[in-house]
Amino acid sequence: MNESAIQLAKVRRAINPVYLTAQSCIALLDRAGVEDARRLNAILGMRVPPMPGFMQVAPRQQEYLKRMAVALTSINETRYHATNNYFRSTGMRQFVDMPCGFVPRGLTLARQGTRYMGLDLPAVIDVMGPAVRRVANPGDDITYHAIDATNYASLSQALEGTSGELFVSTEGLFPYLTNTEAHQVIANVWRLLQGRGGCWVCTDFELDAWNRRITIESLERAEYGIDVEVLAKIASGSMETKMDSNFIEGSTREEITHVLEQAGLDVELVPLFDYLGDMKLLESLPEDRRDAVRDLYKDISFWVMTARERSTGETFTDESQDFRVSANYSGDQLFLHVSGRLDTLSAPKLIDLFQMASRRHRFERITVNMNNLEYISSAGLRALIIMYKSLGTRGAFKVINANKDVRHVIVMTGFAEALGI
Repeated sequence: MNESAIQLAKVRRAINPVYLTAQSCIALLDRAGVEDARRLNAILGMRVPPMPGFMQVAPRQQEYLKRMAVALTSINETRYHATNNYFRSTGMRQFVDMPCGFVPRGLTLARQGTRYMGLDLPAVIDVMGPAVRRVANPGDDITYHAIDATNYASLSQALEGTSGELFVSTEGLFPYLTNTEAHQVIANVWRLLQGRGGCWVCTDFELDAWNRRITIESLERAEYGIDVEVLAKIASGSMETKMDSNFIEGSTREEITHVLEQAGLDVELVPLFDYLGDMKLLESLPEDRRDAVRDLYKDISFWVMTARERSTGETFTDESQDFRVSANYSGDQLFLHVSGRLDTLSAPKLIDLFQMASRRHRFERITVNMNNLEYISSAGLRALIIMYKSLGTRGAFKVINANKDVRHVIVMTGFAEALGI
């Protein structure tokens, strides 16, 4: 890999810190004994990132956290197998994994004749695609595509040439989305299903139940000790990448269901317990405690959504994937002009240009003109924050001419003051 490619990879990971979450998933599945995860991770070499604040707690509490890892591994193993088992029960043949992360699902399902399409951030796809090709069997129908889930044009391009029903699976995406982004993703999935049929299966809307019921109660039932205050401290540190105004946090089942139904989706809650299969991690627990831990999953559901016609009707136009940025400077001031969509796919381009300019000049002031910017995602916001932080306390950062929607996102995510709005 040449130097420019290495730098681009670093920028993509900085823009999309959920990359670390994706890393931990493959490592946890490997730890759980999932054979395809072991084969794939032998190439990827990924490990579970250390918990934030781990070394700052007492040794006894560190032992609690090590034991908590058993529950976290169990959650990953359960989601993986249960989703695969539910997919098989539908009889569908096309699986869209959004986001796919570094899980080996494509390898597992392709052996059964499934057409598998993994969709994720460029930082993930750049690594995952080549690694899977090294271990996949000849003829396996596995493809990977870099997308931004808020950008329908990128989704449509990734699925170009597909026909027939789609099984769209979403796991680990919504905790990182703002309200605005979440509503856009929901609308985009509706459009995919409306045109092709099939269903959308999501475990994210049960996030509170997963975290509280499974993580804490499974430890208690397995006769592990856990300091809930320490758990809360670690959990808050591990979610630093979330924005304010998160879609899931604080929402009830009824409120989320209402949003989905308003978007034209019918919602069915399917008991996950019926699709658990064998859980290898349970073998590490005392035999008389295994059923008790399995029972914890009885109240956890898949959210299964299907598209229906909207009674009000709605006209859609495809969003442009084009992003343009130009830069000029005068003295110690950098002027950036951005247009189009500033999202997961385009944010690295902005940072790349900024870093190139910064290597030549030392800037004390940065002004970003957004008069032609149509949309900004949390990845775009992170790009702006990276530039803002580069000034330290010595300079001034300002955004000008943002439209109503872009301004609303900046205000709702708590960055208005930092960005000079």
